[in-house]
Amino acid sequence: MKTRNTTLAICVCLFASAAFAGDLNPPAGAPQSTMKTLDEVESRTPIDQLPFTINQPGSYFLTRDLTATGVNDYIIVAASDVAIDFRGFTIDGANAADFGVFASGSHTNLFMRDGVIRDCAGPGANVRSINECVVERMHFYDNNGDGLSVGFASVVRECHARSNDEGGIVGRLGTEIHNSIAAFNGYSGIVVDAEGLVAGCTSRGNGDDAVLLASEVERGSLTFLGDGIAVGDDSRVERSVATGNAQHGIETFQRCTIQLCVASDNNLSGIAAGDRSVVTQCATRNNGQNPPPQTGIPQVPEDIELYAGVCAGAATSISQCAAMDNVGGGVVTLENSTIERCAAARNGDIALLSVPAARGFIDPEIFIRILAVTSGVTTAGDGGVINQCVAGQNVVGGVLGHTGASLAESVARANGTDTMAPQSAMRGGSTQPFVGEGFIGLGISAGEGSVVHRCAAVSNLGVGVTLGVCASITDSLACDNELSGFDLVDGGSAIRCLAYENGASIPPTTNASAERGAPDYAGFFVNLKRDLRIESCHSAQNNQGYAITGDHIVLIKNSSYDNGVGSDDGFFFGLNCSIVGGTQTILIGADNHDNFELDTP
Repeated sequence: MKTRNTTLAICVCLFASAAFAGDLNPPAGAPQSTMKTLDEVESRTPIDQLPFTINQPGSYFLTRDLTATGVNDYIIVAASDVAIDFRGFTIDGANAADFGVFASGSHTNLFMRDGVIRDCAGPGANVRSINECVVERMHFYDNNGDGLSVGFASVVRECHARSNDEGGIVGRLGTEIHNSIAAFNGYSGIVVDAEGLVAGCTSRGNGDDAVLLASEVERGSLTFLGDGIAVGDDSRVERSVATGNAQHGIETFQRCTIQLCVASDNNLSGIAAGDRSVVTQCATRNNGQNPPPQTGIPQVPEDIELYAGVCAGAATSISQCAAMDNVGGGVVTLENSTIERCAAARNGDIALLSVPAARGFIDPEIFIRILAVTSGVTTAGDGGVINQCVAGQNVVGGVLGHTGASLAESVARANGTDTMAPQSAMRGGSTQPFVGEGFIGLGISAGEGSVVHRCAAVSNLGVGVTLGVCASITDSLACDNELSGFDLVDGGSAIRCLAYENGASIPPTTNASAERGAPDYAGFFVNLKRDLRIESCHSAQNNQGYAITGDHIVLIKNSSYDNGVGSDDGFFFGLNCSIVGGTQTILIGADNHDNFELDTP
């Protein structure tokens, strides 16, 4: 059986060989070559020396590392539709050549990839006059100008610009920069004009050579002098990190979106967004610690927000952001803006409060503006909205709203500092602790015509909640604040609010408190005001329950229990509720606690 199978297999193989064998007779004539030419194998033009001018469309490639020996030793691109493949090789300008790659004239479509340009006497690659560039996996090191600058509607991917004397990566209108790094460049790290995109990038330690000149003081013109990432109008910055830069970490002009970014240890603000922008899901930390030197520009209070974690212009939206340990405010916006679901902790610096005194300002409004923009979460302009925010352990204040603000479902806890500081801006040169004024340590503050709803101010060093003229607060809590729980003024109202354990630790008596004429460490404090309404509120275990003076004050169904737990400066000692003065004070409801005193003419 085995022999028969073996014989059969041999016969099949011989048959197959005979059936498929080629012609054994060679063709007539001389043999022809089957080799391809070099152009047929590699249909690209080699670049093997400098200088080299590209004046025809096509594909070009480096054959080796190239080192310049003179100012004109660089690649000149003088055509459209050009591709340059560095193939991992380097152009070394040797501090002699003006450029590594330079565009001569206006063109479109340049593709450049996989190489290094370094040590040029000017920019590494200046192709700003070529639109629709694509630059991939290029490295730009130690050049005396920008590392890379590209034209309109370009795309830069996975590039690295380091230690260039001016900008790192600079793009014109419509440029996209993806997954790239800019580090230790002299001016800004990554810059894009309007309608650009920066995504997945890192910008670190840029701007050490930038100087803030007097000609650049106009708001918004600081962008190109030392920011980590800077973009123009209608741009986006996404999933990017900016840390340790000389000015702002991320700065945008108007109508921009900043999302999923981190900005830390920058000398000015972490994120500075222009009007009508959106900032969401970002984190900032430790910004404003080391402001750069300024030439010919005095520091003025209007610029104090430059030290914030997130600082945004008018009509902006900031949501789901965190700001911690910034010298200025945590999250600060101008008028008609919205701040939602943000957290701010340990922001502010007591040293900034001496700015008015140092500059000779005596206007309390300027001073209060500085307080506003060095607090946790602040709408520093009119008509702002703060919703579902948390502010804790900030040096100055917690949650602050300006005129016409709406504050809802927010918490301010443990804000304020007991640091002593000059008060010449407020008291003509006298030195008193700010806590005696109630400015430092504000938990929640809302300006004229504001609405506060379902908020809590807990364990703040100053007043728990303070309201402006004709402001109202409902369903809110003030607990364990060093001064009053609620500080109300003309035309305001408090409805269904609870003040608990406020004013237990009375600050030293100051001239300021004597001038006010009543204790400012009660559950509800109203001093020489009028046209107020306090309804369905409860005050318990405060140093004073209700310390109220004024005209046309209406109290409806309020309760007071177990107050008078501390000592005071002689006003209303040990009383649960005191109404002193007032020509038309009205009391409605029978459930006010005992030990109530009414003193009217």
